[in-house]
Amino acid sequence: MVKKQHNKSKSLSSVLIKVAIVAVLVFIGNYFFNRFDITEEKRHSLTQGSKDLLTDLDDIVYVKCYMSGDYPAEYKRLERAIREKLDEMEIYAGDNLQYEFINPSDAVDVETRNKVYKKLQEDGLQYTSLLFPTPDGGSQEKIIFPGALVTYKDKTLPLQILKGGFQTPDVISINNSINNLEYEFTHIIRLIKKDDIPNIGFVTGNGELPEPFVADITKHLLESYYVERINIEGQINKMFNKIGDGNFWKRKFDLLIVADPDTAFSDQDKFLLDQHVMRGGKMIWLIDPLYSSRDSLRGQMQFFATSKELGVEQQLFRYGVRLNKDLVVDSECGSIDILTGYIGDQPDIEVMDWVFNLEAVSRTSHPIVNNIEKVNLDFVSSIDTLHRKGIKQTILLTSSEASRIQKAPVRVNVNAVRQEIDFTNNANPYAPVAVLLEGEFESAFANRISPFYKEQEGIFEIEEKSKNTAMMVVADGDVTKNLFDHRKGVVYPLNYDKYKRREVYGNKEFMLNAVNYLLDEDALISLRNREIKLRQMQGQKLKDNKSLIQLANIGLPLLLIGLLGLLIQVARKRRFAK
Repeated sequence: MVKKQHNKSKSLSSVLIKVAIVAVLVFIGNYFFNRFDITEEKRHSLTQGSKDLLTDLDDIVYVKCYMSGDYPAEYKRLERAIREKLDEMEIYAGDNLQYEFINPSDAVDVETRNKVYKKLQEDGLQYTSLLFPTPDGGSQEKIIFPGALVTYKDKTLPLQILKGGFQTPDVISINNSINNLEYEFTHIIRLIKKDDIPNIGFVTGNGELPEPFVADITKHLLESYYVERINIEGQINKMFNKIGDGNFWKRKFDLLIVADPDTAFSDQDKFLLDQHVMRGGKMIWLIDPLYSSRDSLRGQMQFFATSKELGVEQQLFRYGVRLNKDLVVDSECGSIDILTGYIGDQPDIEVMDWVFNLEAVSRTSHPIVNNIEKVNLDFVSSIDTLHRKGIKQTILLTSSEASRIQKAPVRVNVNAVRQEIDFTNNANPYAPVAVLLEGEFESAFANRISPFYKEQEGIFEIEEKSKNTAMMVVADGDVTKNLFDHRKGVVYPLNYDKYKRREVYGNKEFMLNAVNYLLDEDALISLRNREIKLRQMQGQKLKDNKSLIQLANIGLPLLLIGLLGLLIQVARKRRFAK
């Protein structure tokens, strides 16, 4: 009897000890945790930039996600991925990240549902129309809102998780949306937390790209920044604000983009651009040193690419780069459509390789160009870098190994598509075409009198040396130019190739990465370039190994369960045999 009581006490003590150990582990787990992500691309792990952002939250970010309801498996996969990503982010944010999933179609009547739909559209979310099969063999339309409203303090911003607007997205676009979940949520939280959103200005007035031809990049920049077009016209107050009664001028723009000018800048405009840099402003120069365009081939077989004098060449030289008066031709190239004749009264168009249309590549792991596709450049020139004290120079893009340089004036003839160009003799491999400059720049107007020294606005003195700042120079003005259909008013994506009829190149990522980097938001770059692969079943391998796969999926779990049961039985016999 005493022995039984002793055994009971011993058993109770053992149970209490185990419960206490579990309780301690759970308590510790609330404060310390670790995850083991064995996927190749670390799909279940947040980047360090996202972790830092989430742990630094000082108030609640509330996410209302409208991806809830009865819809096909692929959309359920997206909903599940959103939940998992928010759960992962919640680990680092704690109570400062909260969310709920809402079905916008779950209304008591049609009128109420339509009011909900209208309100969501007013808040900035787009709907997607889905067709569901019905039992009678027909189809039924359902509306979903694949997005979320994110609230922080007194601000609410829309987040369109599934891109595509009113089109019905396919499996690839859904997978791309899953790829971008971390970027989208991190980006929206960064944006909603910002009190001071950076200003970007597209410089106009010197023949720069018209608004429709930069519409795609502008649309994407507007997701994170204020963007406007500015014609300087030699006016200080368009570029700077005077602060107080003293002689302090604050620049209006954090970044200026000069995209493909074709007429010379005035001395006043050059001076103001220089002083924007001297006062810590960032710049992106997209400059064609030669007059050259595909439009010049319309109605004629050839043209001569001649020197373009813009007046900023000496300024760039002072900063540390020389734009050469030449054109780079490359064996790694895009295409052009050539009229080869007529079939009856219909033109016969043939698409051929076009050596003046470079597919530039990166030979560095710099964040701006890391993991992006080839960048398409049309009639691009080479760049020389010049040593300047205190300036770090990084070559971002180059031509391929099989490339040559032709000095101006360059005869551009459509017959070049039919000629075999020898890229082995007199080759100029890896010619630089895009360069990043970082550091403290010397003013191109140092030791000169300011043209605005005494104006009605006050005294505007020359800053002769900049604060630490940066600029990017690309020897092609079309790098940010999207296709635009004048007749239909359709803007095509910046990466779109009209011959392959799909997005091919990395121009958009290149430009967005450059802007993010220059504005010190390089954490977003690594997120944008992150890729999660959609691994599909291999049909032939499944067919060849059907029996083995069935055995492994059915027999192996049963075998493991049987072995586990046997081990438990043996352990019990040994224990109670004593």
